[in-house]
Amino acid sequence: MSALDPVLHQSQQRSSATPEISALITKLDERYGRHMLALLLYGSCRRTSEPEEGLIDLCVIVDDYHKAHGALFDSIANHLLPPNVYFLQAQGLRCKYIVISKAQFAKKLSSDLDHYFWARFSQPFTVLYTQTQRLQEDLVKAQRQALMTFYHNLVPIHGLPEDPLAFWATGLQRTYACELRPEKPEHTERLINKEMTFWTSVTEALLLDNSLPKQRRWWVITAWRIRRVTGKLLNLARLLKAASTFQDGVDYIAWKVERHSGVSIDIKPWMRRYPRIAGWWLAWQLKRKGGFR
Repeated sequence: MSALDPVLHQSQQRSSATPEISALITKLDERYGRHMLALLLYGSCRRTSEPEEGLIDLCVIVDDYHKAHGALFDSIANHLLPPNVYFLQAQGLRCKYIVISKAQFAKKLSSDLDHYFWARFSQPFTVLYTQTQRLQEDLVKAQRQALMTFYHNLVPIHGLPEDPLAFWATGLQRTYACELRPEKPEHTERLINKEMTFWTSVTEALLLDNSLPKQRRWWVITAWRIRRVTGKLLNLARLLKAASTFQDGVDYIAWKVERHSGVSIDIKPWMRRYPRIAGWWLAWQLKRKGGFR
């Protein structure tokens, strides 16, 4: 067993800081039933006393896209470019949730050029539900893989982490540079500092395992350069896809970009009626105004 496993197992458990969102869990259970293998809570609302004030981030892990979605378009879209993004609200709570199959979730956590999953799920998350105890163990292994992938893509460039918080903050800043989400260094520092115990414990475990990266430094540097292109293209494609799968998807894209860049777009009624067409027009306007980098 890896030295990381007990650290991750503990961090994934519910705590007194876990918000009460049973209304959303019930809705998702009604929607996906036995096809929902696990439900994860992550992001900025993972620990909040007022979940109704924010947009909660959830991850639904399913067994099969066709059985879980039913709709052919959603199934194909999720298979080709996971995850699909959806909106849900219940009893004053609002959430944005993603859907990913167990098989693709495991595969994406070690992807070379698509950092979307390992950048997010190396960070702390809370397991709200699993069908079986085995799935709980699989989620520990999955987060371990995400952390190892992230770690192996940082150490050849930055060296072993003498300052764990600065090490991971620098790493997150690198991932943001590969997305359409400009973030200031202070943001990543605040994000890491909110979970100081987690990142310190994770780093100690990684050093204890002596898990030295095998990649050559030149390849890691090259991979980050490639991700700055592929990551942004994939991020754009996911946002455009969200215009179709996300309720008020066009408004969501505009809000998402304005939140991170300050660039705003006036959404017209026709854009809400034809979101798949509007998504491309919106992307062009946001790019022209500097919303994407």
